[in-house]
Formats: sequence, C-alpha cells, structure tokens
Amino acid sequence: MFQRSRVVCSCTPPGRGGLMWATVMLERLRAERARITATAAELQEAGRKLDLLIELAADPGAAHCPASLDE
Repeated sequence: MFQRSRVVCSCTPPGRGGLMWATVMLERLRAERARITATAAELQEAGRKLDLLIELAADPGAAHCPASLDE
C-alpha cells in the first residue's frame, strides 16, 4: 500500500556524527523531497493525458481530437 523512499528509510539516528551528520541528512531529505515532488508531477500529467484518451475512446465524436496530448 505505502511504498517507502529508500533515502528516507536510510535516515536513522546517528550514534555519533552530530551536526555534520544532521546537515548531510537534511540535504539528502530535501533532495529526496524534490525528487518525489517531480515524480508526482509527472504522474499527474500522465493521468491528465490518460483521462483525455479515455474520454476520446468513450465518445470519439463528442470532442475535438487533438493532434497531440500536450494540447
């Protein structure tokens, strides 16, 4: 049901390392958040295109058929 990020799962409390560890982990977490956000945006765009294809397939005469799904 819920797929965990490998980067997030690798963030365990340090035995030692202190501030340097925290700084590195914070940057890794920010980068992972950016990656996840970009992936979610790509999936939303794919969903939008799929919805258009479904609409056109269900009733091909009802709407203008675009030359590209990017319209």
